[in-house]
Amino acid sequence: MKALIWIVLILGVLGGGGFGLYKAGKLPFLPAPKSAKKAPPAAGQGASPADAPTATAAPARAPARPVARAPRPDPEAASRAEKRLARLVAVYEGMSAEEAGPIVDRLPDALVVDLLRRMDEGKAAKILLRMKPERAAKLTAILAKEPAANVVASR
Repeated sequence: MKALIWIVLILGVLGGGGFGLYKAGKLPFLPAPKSAKKAPPAAGQGASPADAPTATAAPARAPARPVARAPRPDPEAASRAEKRLARLVAVYEGMSAEEAGPIVDRLPDALVVDLLRRMDEGKAAKILLRMKPERAAKLTAILAKEPAANVVASR
């Protein structure tokens, strides 16, 4: 008896899903359901020009796809990121340039640029002096090119 209930349940689920696809015309092995047809005009009533078949039918339009929207910026997340960055600036400003230079030298460019922009200029210069010359030159070029318009002073 339990097996019969399971078979009926499975067929009901599969059948229901198949029926929905059939109604939508998505099953290639079954013909799509026929829509309601207009009754032909009665005798004596001429067919209107609108009822006459046209030589070229308008192509069917594809259904509109939903437009993906960009996620809204989370002001709290931006605030938390700014606070984390301010804490990092305080940590590296509290270290000696001899200690901070080699560590900062291994960080990604974008992070180092953000840190250096928020640091005291004298401290940033001392850290740049303790970095590899090629990396310090590259970071200096990035700092010179990028505008500091979106930097919030954390001092």
